[in-house]
Amino acid sequence: MKLDYCYEDHHKDEEVARLQKKMLPEDVAIDCAYLMKSLGDKNRINILYLLTQIDKICASEFSDILQISQPLTSHQLRILKQMDLIKCSKKGKSVYYSLKEKTMKPLVETIIKLSDLI
Repeated sequence: MKLDYCYEDHHKDEEVARLQKKMLPEDVAIDCAYLMKSLGDKNRINILYLLTQIDKICASEFSDILQISQPLTSHQLRILKQMDLIKCSKKGKSVYYSLKEKTMKPLVETIIKLSDLI
């Protein structure tokens, strides 16, 4: 279906109403915006990418791998966990992180491919 973005004035209200019906529901748009915002940091993208390559990584290892401070690492992990993108499990005193869903792998791969287009 071809969409014209410029329309004649006498059809404007009808066209606007028709296109508004094609918009995402408000709650879905908000959830998508939060997801995109949570992915808007290179360290968080790297964390997700690493977790697509390795099933689980100890929290303390992320600081060494990413070469960032432990508080910054904790902050990035907390954001990803709040967004329900990763999960953690404890083994003794160590905390391990993994992807919440295996479906995250294609999402991360798609984001990387899209970045090549920019």
